[in-house]
Amino acid sequence: MGYGKPQMTSLIVHSSLFLAFLTSLTHSANAEYRWRADSWSDCEKPYGTCGRGGTQRRNVWCEKSYPVQQSVPHSLCRNSGYDEPLQEQSCYKSCDTVGSYQVRWVVGRWSECQIELQGVDCAKNLGYQTRDVYCVYQITGDRTEDSVCASFNQGKPPTRQSCKYNCPQNCVVGEFSEWSSCDDCRFLNRSRTRDIIVPNNNRGKPCPAFSEMSPCSNCSDKYFLNFTPWSFCQVFPDPSNSRIPYNPYIGNQDRSFDCFNIRGQKEELSKCTGKFQPFSFRQSCIISQDCVLGPWQGLTTINQTCVSRNNVVKSGYLYQKRDVIQIPLGDGKPCGPLEEYIPIKSSQKINCPRTQWIMSDWSECKPIQGHQQCNTGIQDRYIFCVQIDQAGRQTPVEESECSPEKRPLSSRTCPTQCKTDCTVSIWSQWSQCKVTDCEMYARRRRNNKKTGQRYRTRATITEPAQGGQMCPHLSETQNCDPEPCYTWHVKQGVCIPQQSPCGVGISHQTVSCFNRNMTSVVDSRCSELKQQPPTQVQCVVSCADDCVLSEWTEWSECPRICQNNIFPRPTLKHRTRTILAKAAGQVSNCQATLREQGECPTVIECDTYTWQPEPWGPCLLDNPVKGCGRGERNRIVHCYSNLTSVSEVKCALEVKPPVKEVCTEPCPENCNVSTWSAWSECSATCTSANTLSNPSKSRRRYIEVHPKNGGVLCPSLLKEVKVCFDLPVCNQYQWNVTDWSECILHRKEKCGRGLKARNVTCLLNDGSVSPINNCLTSVGQMPVVAEPCYIACEDECLFTDWTPWSKCLQGCGSKRFRQRSSKIGSNPPPECSDMIKYPRYEPDICHCDLIKEELGGEFSQCILDPPKESSGLLRPISTSSKRDNPAPSKGEGKVCGWGQKIRYVACQSRSAAASIRRCSEAVSLEVKHCNIPCPNDCKMALWSEWSKCPSKCRPGIQKRSRYIEQLNSAGGRQCPSLDSTQTETQTRLCHPECSQYIWKAYEWSMCDSSSRTCGDGTQRRVVNCVIVNVNGDTTGITTEDNCAGQVKPHSEQQCRLACVGECVMSDWTEWTECPRPCSNGYQKQTRTRKIMRHASRYHPRCVETEDYRDCIKDINCVDYHWSWMPWTSCLINNGNEECGRGLQERFPMCRTHNEVDVDDRICTQIIGPPEHGKRTNDCEVPCDVDCLVSDWTEWSSCSQTCGIGESTRERVVVEQYTGNGRKCPSDLVQTKPCYPKGCYRWTISDWSPCMPQNNMCGAGIQTRNVSCLGDDGLPADPEKCPPDLDILVLKTEQKCEVLCPWDCVLTEWSEWSKCFVNCADFAIGATQGKTSRSRAIISQGLIPCNDKLWETKICPATDCTSFSWVASPWTNGKREVSCQTSDGLRVNKEACHGSVHPSSVLSCDPPCNGDHMVCNDTNTCGCEADFVALTDIMGQVVRCVEQNSTLSVGAQKKDSEEEIETNYWMYAVVAAGTLFIVFVALALYHMSRSVMKERASMRRMMIKRCGSMDTLTVTNDKLDTRSHLSDPNDLNRKSAVVVTYSIDDDNQKDV
Repeated sequence: MGYGKPQMTSLIVHSSLFLAFLTSLTHSANAEYRWRADSWSDCEKPYGTCGRGGTQRRNVWCEKSYPVQQSVPHSLCRNSGYDEPLQEQSCYKSCDTVGSYQVRWVVGRWSECQIELQGVDCAKNLGYQTRDVYCVYQITGDRTEDSVCASFNQGKPPTRQSCKYNCPQNCVVGEFSEWSSCDDCRFLNRSRTRDIIVPNNNRGKPCPAFSEMSPCSNCSDKYFLNFTPWSFCQVFPDPSNSRIPYNPYIGNQDRSFDCFNIRGQKEELSKCTGKFQPFSFRQSCIISQDCVLGPWQGLTTINQTCVSRNNVVKSGYLYQKRDVIQIPLGDGKPCGPLEEYIPIKSSQKINCPRTQWIMSDWSECKPIQGHQQCNTGIQDRYIFCVQIDQAGRQTPVEESECSPEKRPLSSRTCPTQCKTDCTVSIWSQWSQCKVTDCEMYARRRRNNKKTGQRYRTRATITEPAQGGQMCPHLSETQNCDPEPCYTWHVKQGVCIPQQSPCGVGISHQTVSCFNRNMTSVVDSRCSELKQQPPTQVQCVVSCADDCVLSEWTEWSECPRICQNNIFPRPTLKHRTRTILAKAAGQVSNCQATLREQGECPTVIECDTYTWQPEPWGPCLLDNPVKGCGRGERNRIVHCYSNLTSVSEVKCALEVKPPVKEVCTEPCPENCNVSTWSAWSECSATCTSANTLSNPSKSRRRYIEVHPKNGGVLCPSLLKEVKVCFDLPVCNQYQWNVTDWSECILHRKEKCGRGLKARNVTCLLNDGSVSPINNCLTSVGQMPVVAEPCYIACEDECLFTDWTPWSKCLQGCGSKRFRQRSSKIGSNPPPECSDMIKYPRYEPDICHCDLIKEELGGEFSQCILDPPKESSGLLRPISTSSKRDNPAPSKGEGKVCGWGQKIRYVACQSRSAAASIRRCSEAVSLEVKHCNIPCPNDCKMALWSEWSKCPSKCRPGIQKRSRYIEQLNSAGGRQCPSLDSTQTETQTRLCHPECSQYIWKAYEWSMCDSSSRTCGDGTQRRVVNCVIVNVNGDTTGITTEDNCAGQVKPHSEQQCRLACVGECVMSDWTEWTECPRPCSNGYQKQTRTRKIMRHASRYHPRCVETEDYRDCIKDINCVDYHWSWMPWTSCLINNGNEECGRGLQERFPMCRTHNEVDVDDRICTQIIGPPEHGKRTNDCEVPCDVDCLVSDWTEWSSCSQTCGIGESTRERVVVEQYTGNGRKCPSDLVQTKPCYPKGCYRWTISDWSPCMPQNNMCGAGIQTRNVSCLGDDGLPADPEKCPPDLDILVLKTEQKCEVLCPWDCVLTEWSEWSKCFVNCADFAIGATQGKTSRSRAIISQGLIPCNDKLWETKICPATDCTSFSWVASPWTNGKREVSCQTSDGLRVNKEACHGSVHPSSVLSCDPPCNGDHMVCNDTNTCGCEADFVALTDIMGQVVRCVEQNSTLSVGAQKKDSEEEIETNYWMYAVVAAGTLFIVFVALALYHMSRSVMKERASMRRMMIKRCGSMDTLTVTNDKLDTRSHLSDPNDLNRKSAVVVTYSIDDDNQKDV
């Protein structure tokens, strides 16, 4: 499909917009906003003076130069970066040489605010005002040229100034109401009205009429009685006439009336009198008495005027009241105010007394009763409210004086110490047996006693607390025989044979005495212990045919079996050697000893000695006078063997516990209490004989600081109560009522209605008269003074009053009855016997629905019975931190189980007055039992036994487990997280008695040669995996598997038994250790041997004495490393507790590179001890803390002082639950219904309509009722309502006037409209608006209405109001269009005058007759949904085709011809637009290039003229530029502006 006209039009529009954009850019280059200023006015000075200090002014405005030159707000120019010109400057006013001016300026009034823009209604803050200013001669007043005044240096006043040109606001009114009815013919016409919304302002259109009236055609024959007001009630003319009853309260009054038609024309009275019920025109009346008040009593100060902390002045008041002497009667004046509050005006700024909550310090942390979490306690503190006066003194006041929202918490949880057993680490290794005193060693050695000590220790990991198991001894000491303090060291020399080259010889040896520090000492030290070795010894150098022996092996281990101190026996060690070569020709010529024994140097005593400290003594203070502070305490430490005290010498001093330590004795803190609060008011204001107890008043004080550390205790008296003895005796008041007077009629009447009166006074209990208000407040409503009465006429039917209704004996729907009887008159008329007209018996249906139940709300929450015993301030939801503890005990307070739900049931009565009292007090309590399920916690089975320790020497891991025995329910504690086997597992470290496994190789056997004399053979030895105890002694042989991972020594090796003359070598030493880490061939092991006998000349010489081999991993080299075991489970109190602070353990293990565990001593020997790391770790298993809530508060007072209300109690969450603890309850606030008493209130009805009957007008009477109502809304006994003087002295009757149809009648004032600010003003910050109200004329009458119909006032606006057209959906080509506010209120059409009125009738020309064509809201043709419009050259729709459809061939050809014609035109327009765009772009480019060239040439000229100057200085005077540069001296003489240019020759632009 080709392009249609809409597509072409769109392209043209986009091209135009682009051109407009380029044009705007061009204009914006020249700055869109500019400052404009008038010329300066002449210099002016006040009071006609001259000289310095004058002022010149000019008008400054911001102007927009594009697209239309116009004034705009100043902020636009300021935002453009231009400096605002001055509007005022100082000047010098020339003085007149003559001395007085002969001319003067005449200034006219400013014109109204105008605007320069044409076609614009308003432009805010952009208007201007003008005025005439001309010059006149002072004497004659003749006008002259302005230059005359200017010649006398009189500055011409400005003739123009800016002003605020407000937009006009038309009056806006709402919709008309419905037409009133003509049925009652109250007025000449029917009417409809509307209210004002926005008043007109600023030349806006005035308000239209608020009402429309239309004549009532059906009221032409209506007549009205017009009554005059009742005359003033006068007393009888002759009170002394005994024939006429008299009472001082009762008088006579009259009135007159006339008949008028509806147009206000007087008619015959007969046209009116026949249409109404009989009415009176004379009557008895109550003589008017004004309200009489007593004098004002003394002023009482309520509070002082003061300034609050946020600088708000709070006014104080003086209070005064006065008594009521006489209440108003008749038309008497009502009572004035009975109470008065007079604001206190003071210039002194006194700070208002402020209140705040005061808190005592926290009490000691105490365990929570019934709460078994041993690590959680409770602390309390006192919270009380104080008032702070000007001097800063704090006085306790009632808690209601402080803000309840800011009341601090009075309880909090605190950490407490659980019962904890002492835990200790494993024993350390025994120290080396060493001498503590070498002198003593010598003495003890001579006495054959043990001369040294060794010890081992262990550390305390967990201190005992709260009666936990005490720590065992931490050190053990054993006596032993150590290596001597002094030993002989022998260095043997070379053996020199007596006959060379071999045979017996002598070897000289050097003998020296050394101490244990390997320092040489005198020989006598050693000779005391052991005989000095000889300095030379016999030796043998083997000959070729001699027997050759090996060197002695290492001494065997000394057994470390302790010895009884009573029967000591020596321990022995041994060593061996073997035959390397036999003597020639003789088998038994090797007679030397092959094994020798020696005594072990160290003997360990079996007895163990421990230090046992006694408890610490008292703290001995450095300053005993002070009684507290720093000091020192001591204790005695004994050395024990088993339970027997021994000499301290037996225990090692190195591990003796300290016997002294620094201590601190806390200073005592005395109790501190607050000052006494002010005495409360007495519980009564007076005393009487009926008072059960004496009135009293009280005061109290509060604990601020609790005593600590033996401080002075708090006083027991925190509350004082004092009896009020100075109270007056209570006065008793009562109404004194006389008998009723006779029925008094109008003086011209003999029968009918009248009044009777009585005297009512207020008496004190002593009989004296008291002001009426005392009885009103203490007794109740005043009895009536007068009431209507009736005197029957002779020809009148008289009946007794109706009897009360009988009871409904047969239930609902049955009947009740009442009756009356006739009174016998002197001459009763015959109709009195008519039973239908005057019935004596009357039935009625019993209606049961007149009394119905009214429930007092829903049932309360389930309320549990209070606990029998107090559980403390707080009650936990649970009773334990352990998951397997039982349910709460009985003494903890009831938190679950059976309770009650309650509600009050009241009734509401609409029956007759006889049942009012019964119903209003029929309130009952309905109770329903309920149950709160008790929570059941998850129950775990008992822990299994600990598994066996898997290790025999090093630390190992033991395990134990348990499973779930019972799941939780009803909010109980949840079960812990379990593993895949549904069990909970714990681990701990075990330390068995050390049984290390090592390879032990024994001595090599003799070399077994096959010839048994010499030659090659085999040598064997025993290699076993042995068990080594903690002392390093071999205690047994085990399987070789236990030594896996260690290199096993060889048990067999090749050897040679040397023959005669052969070289004899010693055995190879053990291979040296391979350096670590193993590197597979890069490192070597070595071993050595000695030449024991040289070969004879006929035999080969001795071979090498050293041997090497590569270190190969897993063959002869093993890498070792320390590996830390994982942490064990966190065990609390050795696993006896479930949670709290505990201990984790781990241990380093020696492992091979294949992760095979080996003896830890191997790692210690090869790579050293493990890196320093924590072997124990403090840990914590968070307790499954149950939610902890406080106890319920006391039930609050009832929310209602009467009727069914609510009483609440609450508790607070002191500690939230954690882990698997019980969650907090949802009911932190409980409510229950309450009913303190029935509700009774005074109610004042509205004034009744003016009393004349229909079709009557003129003077009338209005009444209102003051009644006491119960909570069911029905009248009740006035004694039940609280006394209220203002209510009790109210007048209940007043005169009024019923307007006649011919009078001007207005509606009541409407409600004040919404505060109006138009959105244009609101957008720039205007918040001051206007609100209005109106009233309308609904009957014009004979005299035109001249009353004010609308009024307005200023108001603060929170949002703006806009007006817009709103149209309803189309219906049959029509729709309703209305003007509405932004709040959806319909208003008059003038409010939307600024916007286009939408069409309310669909009318397209030409008609939309094509298929699928519709007439749009704009009265143009369009297409239905899913159809595309085809348009002609003029843009009108000619056809609607379905989307994605194919046209017929003829249609396609026709459309193609139209499209070709259209395309030619479109292409031409696009080409022309494109050429124009290119032209504009080139023009802008050349303009910018020319400007850049001019700037570049100017810079070059400046550089040439200025040379290497970096700055160019020009003046700011209005001189020619050439004069600036011609004379450099001028530049220095004038005030100048320095402009610095930085030239970039490469880029030719300013930087």
